[in-house]
Amino acid sequence: MSTLFGGDKDELDMTEDTWVNMVGSWGGTKPEKRTMRYTAWARGTRGGFEIYDTENSERYYAEGGLWFRREEPHYLYDYDGIYSLPIQIILWLDSVGRIDPSDSYFRGLVDEELGVDA
Repeated sequence: MSTLFGGDKDELDMTEDTWVNMVGSWGGTKPEKRTMRYTAWARGTRGGFEIYDTENSERYYAEGGLWFRREEPHYLYDYDGIYSLPIQIILWLDSVGRIDPSDSYFRGLVDEELGVDA
């Protein structure tokens, strides 16, 4: 039986050059290539993430929470702190068994990124 925070803790810590921009109700900025650091963790039913530009962490920065189902397996069911969860974090969650194979939204993003035909 797992507890709310029990179980092994999975962690992500990676850096990647990628295109980023800011978007809001006011519109968006022009995309630019930046080196971004992605950190995330998942344990039991809770997790979190932090994303930032390694050159200027005040320009591009996000953090938020990850929530997983109470029953095992603990698949992702919600997140907050950012409009769209980056594919880097979604792929990591899939690699550690946190994306439900029957979830058409997240599974579709993973399959599209990996070039898997539906």
